[in-house]
Amino acid sequence: MAEAGINQVPDRRPPYYTTQWDTILGCPHAGRRPSNRQQHILEFTMSVTVADFVNVAEQAIALGCPAPEKIAVLPENFATVRTAADFLQRSEADTVRKLFRLENVPTDDSKPFKAPYIQNNGFEWVGPLIFIGAGVISDNANYVSVSLNLISNFLYDFFKTSQGKNTVKLNIVVEKQSNKNCKLITYEGDVAGMSSLPDIIREVSFD
Repeated sequence: MAEAGINQVPDRRPPYYTTQWDTILGCPHAGRRPSNRQQHILEFTMSVTVADFVNVAEQAIALGCPAPEKIAVLPENFATVRTAADFLQRSEADTVRKLFRLENVPTDDSKPFKAPYIQNNGFEWVGPLIFIGAGVISDNANYVSVSLNLISNFLYDFFKTSQGKNTVKLNIVVEKQSNKNCKLITYEGDVAGMSSLPDIIREVSFD
């Protein structure tokens, strides 16, 4: 049952998909497996990797920035810069912020990071670096699904007129429950495969 006050975003993704997540981290709940009969009709592929990331709160303080606690769009080079003046952000950062704002997703972007944009000139959609705080995952997990549904619904429209394989690249920083350290989830695949990300995010946060 959805939590009170949370806007529900219709999920327009196809109901079946396959995932490589099981073989990468052994997570048995990453997706609903199609039957053999269904699999030849509809099949999607994706790649998910998980790596260490800087402690976001500590890095933000070191750079003289507010430390995010909810959901935030971070500069692409947040982990490596020595000063906030060197921040760079993806060109889709403002689009994602707007999507979150329209559906009242709890974010720390009331004063978004100011940074020049990295323009993507390829055929794939490269999303901004998204941070998800431990408190959101433990107390308001539905917002994780809502946020990703907003992005995926936008992408179905974005790719509607394109031809060929529609590839999404998305980096999500997840804060761990135990020690507030962070992990970076890197997703590359089609839009439908994004439906496995909420389970992966929770698995990584509580690991």
